[in-house]
Amino acid sequence: MFGRISILGRNRNVFLASLVLISALKIGFSIVAPASFDLQSIVELATLGRLIGPWIVLYPPLYSAANSTVLQSWSLSTPFGMGISLRLLSLLMRLPIFIFDFGTVVVLYYIGKRLKSPVEGRIAALLWFVNPYLLFSIELIGVPDVLATFCVMAAILLMLYKRPQFCGILLGLGIWVKLYPILLLPPLLMFAHQHSVSRREKAAILVFGIIGLIGYMLWTLPYGTLYLTSYYSPVTQLLPFFGGNYSVNGAAFGLIIFYCVVALFAKKTTSPIAVMLQTLLVFYVLSNWSFYVQYLTWAMPLMALDIAVCNRRRAILLPSICAFSFAQWFFVSAGLATPSGYSLFLVDLASNSASSAAIMNLLNNQFVQVFAAPIISTAGFACMLIYVIDAAGSWFTKQCPASE
Repeated sequence: MFGRISILGRNRNVFLASLVLISALKIGFSIVAPASFDLQSIVELATLGRLIGPWIVLYPPLYSAANSTVLQSWSLSTPFGMGISLRLLSLLMRLPIFIFDFGTVVVLYYIGKRLKSPVEGRIAALLWFVNPYLLFSIELIGVPDVLATFCVMAAILLMLYKRPQFCGILLGLGIWVKLYPILLLPPLLMFAHQHSVSRREKAAILVFGIIGLIGYMLWTLPYGTLYLTSYYSPVTQLLPFFGGNYSVNGAAFGLIIFYCVVALFAKKTTSPIAVMLQTLLVFYVLSNWSFYVQYLTWAMPLMALDIAVCNRRRAILLPSICAFSFAQWFFVSAGLATPSGYSLFLVDLASNSASSAAIMNLLNNQFVQVFAAPIISTAGFACMLIYVIDAAGSWFTKQCPASE
């Protein structure tokens, strides 16, 4: 697969044609896909006036049309059983998501071009855009993670072009939308230090990151203080680093140790890509990330750049990580879901009740839940750790090119 993507990336016209074709496919899927649990939840939260975060406000004209009757009809429709009005609603609800998906393609191209050459930029963009896992976790599920991911990648691009203040603004915006970019603030500051960014500019990045964190908390705190960030919702970030009474747990302690190891041994690395990617992969493993398929979206653009620019032999791990992550979501989350739960999105895609019943019987099978699901989870985490260890070679050698 990677060889074919490399061939497509070498020719500019073929690359552009590929983007047009993939865009048409993604828009087509957006039109026929029924409402996922997350989209239903976002509409319900908006109609109730709760959790009006930065993502929900993108859709105010649509919520008046998506009343309870329309929402129920939309969620129960099959891909080929929706009327024109529901197809239009499906498209409009997912169109902003697709725009940021395509915007990430553009940013990846310019980062790859800046780091190495236009060919590597095209390869990185295609590794992101053609990935079927991302079609599922972005357009079909319809959550705001891709907006935060776009902000993070745009922040990296601005750092490469020596615009640290604007880098900080975009990173802060990403944190405001979805909390996870705060994890990338330490490696980004380390990269700024290595490239002789002034103290004032590094302070600006830190301040904008803190402002983003405050902005995130301001729209979550009125609805349940820090308790809210300990649980997942389509518009809030699960924060797995706190135990009972908000005491720091082992996951937070492990990530702090990882930051210390990076500070000690990653001084020779010339690009923030590998370290930021490793940070997210370590976060997944330490937090026992398992149920939320869209979380892998955060790491995918960094992985695409790392493979295209730094080390292409790591491409073999990309499909393995995607496959195990999807299987982990499907068997663990779907198997534990109730008939009205989040994971029946795939069941909604089934064309008849017999198919839905067969899927649910498979997911609730005792062998699957007791034996298969833990094996899948372990294999997925093992692939991530192998990637982290292999990418650690860039800490001691010049695997990734430096920006000019």
